[in-house]
Amino acid sequence: MTVDGEFADIGSYNLHPRGERYDTEVNVNILDRASVAQLDAAFAKDLQKSRKVKSAADLDGKPSFMGSVANNFFYAQLGTPAGVPAGLSLQK
Repeated sequence: MTVDGEFADIGSYNLHPRGERYDTEVNVNILDRASVAQLDAAFAKDLQKSRKVKSAADLDGKPSFMGSVANNFFYAQLGTPAGVPAGLSLQK
């Protein structure tokens, strides 16, 4: 995240009790106009290459093997298949 071309915050920290107490998360704060300008330029370049995804049908092709394994594992932890993307199944 960048703010007003002067400040940047990079990291994974979450304002949640688990992130506060147990997870090893970290953020870096930058107060330097030149560095923030480089980050803003990188974000703008990424946005130019991006496209809006409105549904699973907008995604190209099938998930990778490892993507399917990760999805099946994490959805199995939830105990409900409600959020499983089209084409994936929870096999037990």
